[in-house]
Amino acid sequence: DPEDFDTVYVAPEGATMEEVYTADGVAVFSGKDTVSGEKHTVKFSGLSPENYEPYVLIVSPTPGDLANLQYIDYGYADAKGQLTMTYIPKQSGNYTVQLYGPQGTTVEPALNEDYVTLERGKTFTLEVLNAENCGFSWGIADENQDIVGIPEDAWGEALEITARNIGVAQVTATVYQYSTGITKELTCTVEVVAKPTVTEAHLMDTKATKELYSTTDNPRIYISLTKENAVVVSDEGDLDTQSAETTIIKDAKFENEELNQYFQLRPVNDRTLEIVSNLSGDISQVKSSYVSAIMVKAGENEDYLTTPETLKLTVKKTTPKVTAKTVTINAWNPGTQAPILFDQEVWVIACDPLSLQALNDLGIRYSNDEDGKNPMLDLSELRADTPKQTLKFELIVGLDGWSILERVPVTVNIINKPVTAKLSTGKITLSSVNSKGTDLKLVPPKGYSIQDLGIRSVTVDSENYTLDDFDPSTGSFHLTPVRQDSEDYANPVPGKINIQVTYANNVTVDLPLTVATKTPTVKPKKTSFSFLNGVADVQAVAVTVSPADYDLIGLLEDEDDSVAAQEFLVDEKDPAKVATAYGYFERIESASEAAMLGVKAGYPFFSAMGDSNGYVGNVKLTFELPGVKPFTVTVKFTKNTPTMRLKVNGTIDASKTGKVALTTTIQNLTPYMQPAGEAEVTLLDPHGNVVDPGEYVVDVPSFDSPDTLLLYRRPEMSGQLDSGTYTVQVTRKLHSEFSENETILTASAKLKVKNTTPTMRLSKTKVTLNPYDGKGTEIKVTVPKDQYMDCKNLGWLDQEGELLRNGEDAPLARWVDENTITIDTYHPYAGEPFEIPDGTYYLCVTPDYRNSSAKTAVITVNIQRKTLKAVKTWKDGNGINLLDWNSDYYSGFFLPMSETAAWKAKLSVTFQGSNDNKNFETIDLVAYPPNPQTYYPVAFSRYDDYFQAGKYDGFTLKEDCAYFGVNVGTNPRWPGEVYANDTYDLYRYHRFQLVVENENDEVIFEQYIKLDVKDPALKVTQSKVPTVDRRDLTKPFTVQVKFNEKSVTLAAKIPNDAYVNENTKWNKLVRVTNLDAAGNLTLAFQDAITMSDVGKSVTIPVTFYVPDGRADQTFTANIKVNFK
Repeated sequence: DPEDFDTVYVAPEGATMEEVYTADGVAVFSGKDTVSGEKHTVKFSGLSPENYEPYVLIVSPTPGDLANLQYIDYGYADAKGQLTMTYIPKQSGNYTVQLYGPQGTTVEPALNEDYVTLERGKTFTLEVLNAENCGFSWGIADENQDIVGIPEDAWGEALEITARNIGVAQVTATVYQYSTGITKELTCTVEVVAKPTVTEAHLMDTKATKELYSTTDNPRIYISLTKENAVVVSDEGDLDTQSAETTIIKDAKFENEELNQYFQLRPVNDRTLEIVSNLSGDISQVKSSYVSAIMVKAGENEDYLTTPETLKLTVKKTTPKVTAKTVTINAWNPGTQAPILFDQEVWVIACDPLSLQALNDLGIRYSNDEDGKNPMLDLSELRADTPKQTLKFELIVGLDGWSILERVPVTVNIINKPVTAKLSTGKITLSSVNSKGTDLKLVPPKGYSIQDLGIRSVTVDSENYTLDDFDPSTGSFHLTPVRQDSEDYANPVPGKINIQVTYANNVTVDLPLTVATKTPTVKPKKTSFSFLNGVADVQAVAVTVSPADYDLIGLLEDEDDSVAAQEFLVDEKDPAKVATAYGYFERIESASEAAMLGVKAGYPFFSAMGDSNGYVGNVKLTFELPGVKPFTVTVKFTKNTPTMRLKVNGTIDASKTGKVALTTTIQNLTPYMQPAGEAEVTLLDPHGNVVDPGEYVVDVPSFDSPDTLLLYRRPEMSGQLDSGTYTVQVTRKLHSEFSENETILTASAKLKVKNTTPTMRLSKTKVTLNPYDGKGTEIKVTVPKDQYMDCKNLGWLDQEGELLRNGEDAPLARWVDENTITIDTYHPYAGEPFEIPDGTYYLCVTPDYRNSSAKTAVITVNIQRKTLKAVKTWKDGNGINLLDWNSDYYSGFFLPMSETAAWKAKLSVTFQGSNDNKNFETIDLVAYPPNPQTYYPVAFSRYDDYFQAGKYDGFTLKEDCAYFGVNVGTNPRWPGEVYANDTYDLYRYHRFQLVVENENDEVIFEQYIKLDVKDPALKVTQSKVPTVDRRDLTKPFTVQVKFNEKSVTLAAKIPNDAYVNENTKWNKLVRVTNLDAAGNLTLAFQDAITMSDVGKSVTIPVTFYVPDGRADQTFTANIKVNFK
């Protein structure tokens, strides 16, 4: 159903449609594109690792736009789910680069290293991996600023770290993923060391397995080093003079020299070695396993240290498996090239020339590019008559991640199957006379495009037809009959002909086509036309031509006499009454002109023109087109003429602004009749006399609606319209582009005029104003619809009836619009209060001071000053906790005030304390911070603001209000006034006294706010015991602790008076690196040698305290740590 469809398929005549399967689970990936000259390199990550399904790279202006393809290629993801591809677009420009293939794996962002050891003065580049389409920021803790340095404007995915002073620091990368909105923090521990002398090297791993031929399977083994000048770092003192407990590995090798012939030990960091294959020697002698100690050169040592432990290395000799896909070539239409594809990404090193000889004998040539990644078979010399056969040859290829080459057989299947086009139809029907021919199309077989067929030319084998305009991209062409010398028009010859298609292999195929002819018919969709009398008019209709190839347009272009007919008519009884009837075929290229006639641009149509001057009757016009059966068109002239009617909507009232609509309606109006000038309006009074045009107004409200006029009167106009019934006359002139004479139409109707008395109704007649709140009042004025209000007026009277000056002797009254009066005690622009005494005032309101009959209303206004009351009390919090720097408390009052009065008000706050909750004393305050070493438990600041009426987070205001209150917190978070108390003695009860005064120092509001101050004792417990790896003792670890308060602001340290034994303090062996609000305590051992001698666990004393707090706000907990 063409009126109800979801999808439209357009197929050529005779085509069939069937469902096909589409790929499921295909994902689209965007990569990071870099440009060097014309060459582009794009990197993709997060792919399916080592998947045998290929990924297809498409470069186009818009996603998936194959019609404007710039580049296409395929490849396979490596073991890390990554793929790098290069391309050069056909033309320079901005293109979309997308990779299509199997769904990838979710790869989270990660740092290239999470622990780095640097010598002082050295640098290292820290990089975020797997972070496509992400934002980055870098940071370092304040206490670590002297240990390492980073650039101030660090924001990219890579960061250069500089080692400054000996110690351990943590560098944090914050990664924001734009696609998910998730923020992730990644941390790397950086240890800055000096160059010590290493005394011992120990092997922590005793077994490893290595793939001999793999360049990516490089197992790692861990080394532990001991040095003699290991001076530890405490949590206090000068870091510049101290060393660290680990060093840098400069070189490493196997003690077994045979192993060093085939493998290398590559240092990764100061704890890790990587085993890498070295295949420069005779690898045929490599054994399946070896046992050897490890020799290490580290720090200041000139000689190698040998580990007492030995490593058993197992060697595997796995080789990669590569398969080439079978190449199938159709010799009948082979194309120019055939790619050689593999089941994984490889590069071709060489080919076996002997195995290529059979291909060369057939004209098939092998080629490749410089990097060996684009092997091809050139088919330009392959003969079309090559018989079906199967050939094989061998290529030597290399693979990423492998150091061994593979010999891969390639199978080539040659077939010879004709692939030819068909005609879109095998039979056509043309007009037997005056034919312009028809369009035909070649259709390719299923699975092919017309370009795939390699069509060289298309011709016709008949001298009676010509074939033109063949389009090799679509297969379309035009077949035209030849005009014979003995004929006036091109008349097709029926019969059978052949469309001859020649292909690139010089094979020509005949496609039979049957041509039939049919007598043409041409008929307008309407054959009877009716015209008004006295008005020239044109009517146009579409034309039906069958068969469609009949060349009616050609007759129009040649101005053939058969396309038009005309008759001139005279009334036999009255020769003065005449008419002209004219019919003709036409074509218009202009879309606007065609739309005016109601026809389609570029197509032929039929027009009938009629012009009658009193003649009434019918006439027939006969048309005889070449080869077409004659037909007639009837033209009728009626006695109907254009007429006009007038309708009056409304009444004129001298006291109102209402307008009367005059609507004219014209009957028997043709589409081509247009107004000639503006309409003329005449107003007659009840006695038939013409009213002076200066006593009323006539407007045309819209250029698009000239049939509607507005008639009204303004009260300030001179003269007076008496009440009664008047007559309105409207005259219009019309003209037609087909006639020189104008048509004049006149219509009249009755209009009522009246005069009413102006009145009004007020929303309030008595109000009371308090100058303390600065709020005025608003009075709504209701008047009859359309009542004239331009002469409205306001005036003040006192109790004795004397006139008062507005805004000086009385409040300020104003009309803010035609329906609203405001009364204010503050000047709305200057913001100053009016000095008006308390008392009663009267405001007189009149709608029209010029009309003596207009009614006046009176508003009684009482002025009375009194203190304000809060409409709402607001608080947030339950007081403050002296253990929590983040604890805060907010409280205050909402007072109904104008914004002007609120900003002029003054808020004063007094802090008070009491031990019996009855007798309160004022507490001395100081400005923050007078002395950073002094303890200040409570800080607060005054706060005032203004809120419009409405809903807010936590409360709703029904009217505009000023807010006055205090914000309370614990020092040093609040930089306001603070409660200074060096003795730490607190009152049991606290409160704030709030006083609000106006600009005249008059108290307009006073109230108290209670404050609860909580001072609990501190207690900390350990909730989870961590386990530390002995191989990496100096790496920071985290302990989970719990606080007795839900929210606390604490720091932690190793107490200076805590001893491991008589000679060693705990703060020399361990230090605190971080403590967050969630209770995550991060510790790090400083002496790996000393700690390596302890048992399965150790208990460390840690002191928790409030920064800048009292001495009694501390707690020391014993933290247990296990080892493995």
